Amino acid sequence: MRFKGLDLNLLVALDALMTERNLTAAARSINLSQPAMSAAVARLRAYFCDELFTMRGRELVPTPRAEGLAAPIREALVHIQLSVISRDEDGYFKSGVGNAAYEACGLKAAKSSFPAMRNSTVRMVLKLAYPRALRLAA
Repeated sequence: MRFKGLDLNLLVALDALMTERNLTAAARSINLSQPAMSAAVARLRAYFCDELFTMRGRELVPTPRAEGLAAPIREALVHIQLSVISRDEDGYFKSGVGNAAYEACGLKAAKSSFPAMRNSTVRMVLKLAYPRALRLAA
């Protein structure tokens, strides 16, 4: 799906690259092959007219442009994810939140720090506030 000329799937790829900082690991995290992720990086570079990442050893180092895109893209993906999850009769989300919201809430760190939480299910209430209306330009 394209929005203003940008394949929106590329935002998921960019988010994975920013998280993993490794092309192969990022590809694996979103179920792409390494060549498909390489092609996504090429398309991202062309769209944003920026290298977005340089290599330092085996690590991808984001450019300032990529760093600037990371937070808004993560926020948009989390918003989309939370907007489509249904709630049960008590107003709680039925399904578990995905990695982005999970990490954003610090639960990943908590589960790794407290052995008793490792195999537990966490039920959480998210109170979201958006001070500005989301505006999509036509």
